[in-house]
Amino acid sequence: MELIYNSKFLSIHLDDGIMIQEWTKVQLTEADFKEELKNFLELFKTYKPQGALWILDNLDLEISESLYKWVEENILKALYQAGLRKLPSTVPKEKLIYLSIINTVQNVGLVLKPNFFSSRQEALKSIKHPRSSENNAFNYQVNESKQSGEIILEMDYDQLPKVIKHLDKLNNELKFNETNQSYFDQLSFREVEIFKSIAQGKSNRDIAENLCLSESTIATHRKSIIKKLNIKSVKDWQHYADAFL
Repeated sequence: MELIYNSKFLSIHLDDGIMIQEWTKVQLTEADFKEELKNFLELFKTYKPQGALWILDNLDLEISESLYKWVEENILKALYQAGLRKLPSTVPKEKLIYLSIINTVQNVGLVLKPNFFSSRQEALKSIKHPRSSENNAFNYQVNESKQSGEIILEMDYDQLPKVIKHLDKLNNELKFNETNQSYFDQLSFREVEIFKSIAQGKSNRDIAENLCLSESTIATHRKSIIKKLNIKSVKDWQHYADAFL
């Protein structure tokens, strides 16, 4: 392993064609962080490695959304243009900064999204021996009791951002369901039937033909549904469909 850069904040090695960036335990500012990433980018362009690995275990800096946007615009896009397609990163799960990074990746549309691992060995393995997509699924276990239940998820760290994003979406749907259940319960059986068809994007004419009703009757039911659910936009239809269908 060849040392090609070393400062009080960061060391960079070349290991069998992989450029490994590892932060030290020295506390740094956002300006220091940006400057070191610029140094990494220039070295990447110079050495043209087969891949890159970021070791974030010792990084002592809260990664804000604005900072990650800067990283995307000034570092990740340039790395992508230079040929980098994967960026495995190691982050210890016991550190709060890990959650900060995960949450930031969810909120910022990165052109090159880091994949998270708990060890250097697993991260390097992901570069040298990429897995097929069928191995990216997660396992889960359901534990139930009379009062409550829990679901235990097991997955690779690189799947966490996607899974957390879907869990957040599910949580929002459950909250919407709880808040608006009383409104939805006001719908008659026929209105629920028509609501489902509307949510599927069917027109009044299509719904009328399927239910053997007149278009004017469907239009009347539609107005009633809109009033009962206080629907004001297409998004409202979608919220109710996601929460109740």
